Amino acid sequence: MNDQDATERGINDHDLVRVRNDLGAFVMRAKLARYVQPGEILLYHAWEPYQFRNGLSDHSITPSPFKPTALVGDYGQLHWAYAHWEPNQIDRDTRVEVERV
Repeated sequence: MNDQDATERGINDHDLVRVRNDLGAFVMRAKLARYVQPGEILLYHAWEPYQFRNGLSDHSITPSPFKPTALVGDYGQLHWAYAHWEPNQIDRDTRVEVERV
């Protein structure tokens, strides 16, 4: 997250933060970076929900349209669940608020 945004919220590097919106919330560590634009947070791809507290990750706050073909078959380690592994998620599409835990 941008260091100026973090300062306004009393967040320091590596603090636990809650990322939330009207769909849900998850907890993660903050990493401050000036290259992230003010008003924006960045969470890199490839984190799995089991790596977060209570198994809740960015998947739990990202809205996504339902796609019936995602229910067809079994994809090895991938199992469909609402808001998890949705094929239609769009990068940078979700408004959130961040607060120190």
